[in-house]
Amino acid sequence: MEQRGGEVIARMAHPMNTYESCSYQTRGNSILIKIEYKKCTTELKFYAIGDIFYNLEVLSDTDFYPPFRAVQNIKSILYTMMENEFPETIVAIEDKIGTKIREMDGKQLACMAFTLAWLNYKY
Repeated sequence: MEQRGGEVIARMAHPMNTYESCSYQTRGNSILIKIEYKKCTTELKFYAIGDIFYNLEVLSDTDFYPPFRAVQNIKSILYTMMENEFPETIVAIEDKIGTKIREMDGKQLACMAFTLAWLNYKY
């Protein structure tokens, strides 16, 4: 994993924290990621099938705010704005990803972003 990928995941987990570093280990069909911020640490485990990251487990987190909650809240605001103006766009995206955007939580959004970043890097 490129350091940039770790920084993207770090910003999704805690967008207001100051990112310092990231380390990772691969284990079978999963990647363990340790993110160091200035004042806290987050440890994650992404699960993959082939090139698709389908699940994310928060192993530990020392911040007071739950990881990925901010991304989930931003998604909800954007979805509400888009559903009235661009309903056909929402339907097209949902058809491609096979799930309802409204129902996605922050961890699912992180899996989708991590998958897209990985595919962009690999291909």
